[in-house]
Amino acid sequence: MWFSIKRRLARATGGRLEFLRGPCIRDVRCGYEKAGLTVLDEPVPWNAETVVIEARVEYPDEAPGSKGDFTLCMPGQGRWTAAALEPRERTGHYRVVFRLVPPPRPAVAWICWRSRPLDRIVIPYLTVEEFVAGLQLEAPTIFALLEGHSIPCRAVVADQVPDLMACALLKSPTSLLPVVDLNLTLEVAEPRGGHFQAFPVHLAASQIIARQALVSVRPAWRPGPLDGTWEVRWTVTGRVLGQSELRVLSPDAFQRSIYMTDARRRGGTRDADHRPAGGEQTAGFLLASREAGLAARCRVEVRVYFKDHCRPPETVQTEVLVTDVPFFAPSAVPVEDLQQISAIELFHHGEFLGAVSNCPMPTASFTSEGGFSAPEPFPWTAFAEVELEERLRRLMEVSPGEAA
Repeated sequence: MWFSIKRRLARATGGRLEFLRGPCIRDVRCGYEKAGLTVLDEPVPWNAETVVIEARVEYPDEAPGSKGDFTLCMPGQGRWTAAALEPRERTGHYRVVFRLVPPPRPAVAWICWRSRPLDRIVIPYLTVEEFVAGLQLEAPTIFALLEGHSIPCRAVVADQVPDLMACALLKSPTSLLPVVDLNLTLEVAEPRGGHFQAFPVHLAASQIIARQALVSVRPAWRPGPLDGTWEVRWTVTGRVLGQSELRVLSPDAFQRSIYMTDARRRGGTRDADHRPAGGEQTAGFLLASREAGLAARCRVEVRVYFKDHCRPPETVQTEVLVTDVPFFAPSAVPVEDLQQISAIELFHHGEFLGAVSNCPMPTASFTSEGGFSAPEPFPWTAFAEVELEERLRRLMEVSPGEAA
């Protein structure tokens, strides 16, 4: 009975009963548009192009109304009619959208329906100073692109500077969208505070609407031929967010830093007597540099000695990667000849670095008469020289007990 009377009253009053049963707001979201992208639930930055306010309203089924019924009133600023009124999946629920000019400061607005206030909303504001102060840069790293590898580095060699790439993780309490109007750059400063070069940092749309992004720059820059420490800085509007250093070594300093940590064979199998039982084997070296964070190429000379003393030694030139972490470098010796090899020695610019021995060192055995039997003929190599010096040094050492 009451439902029938209510509908008759609505028709009789020309819809004025709708005023008594207007929509109610369930929730409101505030955001902005910039560079064709929309961000909600964040403060409106100083460089926003449009403020976007979305309200979810519940409307009576009998009176869906129109978007012209909704207005946004901002005291002292103006009044805006809703830009859209869209139905939602749930019956009686609608999405009201307002688009307005960004205010120059935090503002308060009212959402009204036919001049009737429904809800109050505060539009937060983000200044350029607050945005820049909230930016953070983590893990700034320089990568050297060598032989198809991307190697984190802090040092390179002057006469072989590779292509470089700088990477870092950029973070913000809000989305990174306001950064599109700021001068986000990578600066490379010469040693001793000299001239610097600047390279712009570009972000994709999926990165700038997020609150963190992995940024990278491959600068068209090569350090000069002189050694020294270059400074790499990430800056925005003149503020330094993070920095790292790249040291350029002279070729002599690079050569002094190289050392061999170990020499070994990889692959193949051995029987109970530790003799090769089949399978391919490769001899190689573990090379490293004492310079922290170094990434470089190293041209080495491999000298191969054979068990057949009538066969002369062979020399192989090869280029390997060297970092501060030991890196396995194959000796470039043909696999089918490995069992015929007695020793492999490694040199860099004529300096002995180490060796791999494929047979035990011959020893002289003493006889009962006090003499000794001579060992089998053995080719004298740099590896044998180093081992002899090491044994002589141990023999000449005096223990604390003997000294007393």
